[in-house]
Amino acid sequence: MVGLAVPVWWVTRTLPWLAVPAVVIPTYATFHVASTVIDRYLDSGWGDGLEVFSYVNSLGHALVFLVAAAIGIFSWRRRRRAL
Repeated sequence: MVGLAVPVWWVTRTLPWLAVPAVVIPTYATFHVASTVIDRYLDSGWGDGLEVFSYVNSLGHALVFLVAAAIGIFSWRRRRRAL
């Protein structure tokens, strides 16, 4: 998770107006992967209802991305004040 959060932090630290796309794009990618996994399980007949928990990882990523973006914007503001 940290490997994906560092680019989100860096983008929001350098260009804070890109915070929304920096969070939405990787979050969408993780939800798309989870949806693909669930579809494959259901198509193969192995779906037992527990595969929905694959979204928990995506929700965790979304939370980490939001925190990384908030820290990036905060550090951008502090850096801007220091100048």
